[in-house]
Amino acid sequence: MGAKRRKAGSPPRNWRDLFLTELAQSSNVSRAARTAKVDTGTIYKTRRSDQAFARQWQEALAEGYDNLEVELLRRLRDGELEGGKAKERARRKYDNAIAFRLLAAHSDAVGRQRALRDDEDEEAILASIDAKLEAMRQQPSERCLPPIEYPRSSAKSTVLFFTRTERIAQFIVRLLTDPPICDILATDRCLCQLATV
Repeated sequence: MGAKRRKAGSPPRNWRDLFLTELAQSSNVSRAARTAKVDTGTIYKTRRSDQAFARQWQEALAEGYDNLEVELLRRLRDGELEGGKAKERARRKYDNAIAFRLLAAHSDAVGRQRALRDDEDEEAILASIDAKLEAMRQQPSERCLPPIEYPRSSAKSTVLFFTRTERIAQFIVRLLTDPPICDILATDRCLCQLATV
């Protein structure tokens, strides 16, 4: 007995891979569906019912639009030959208005996908901050941020004036770059000092 044949009209087993690959190359759902030999209704139904496939779809679209942006940049720099095959009669055309409209129409979807990628990075940063705070709690130290004196009455004072936001930024930078700078109680006191400035 040989390998099982697929039924006439049924999609190939690897239709998802075929679809996603073509979608990443063309950014065109209908073309990707034809390449994968699957009805677009089946594809949209699968996207609604399968979160992993929906995520892969968005990633493929984001990749496709990244490729389109690169191609547009190339066309903007080089132009396209128009008016004949002979180089002496051809001229360069730099009209990309339709392509820019297409990018604008789909920029929200691509922006959402990029935001999801950035969100993953943000989670890693927050986890790193939490780990540093936990390390501070575990290893109390005698050090704390030095008090910053503010000019109260004289505009000619030589003491550097920091806004509340700048002090908070300084504190966070020192917190993230120095070894544990103060125990949790001192940290709370420093934060209270920052909040009252």
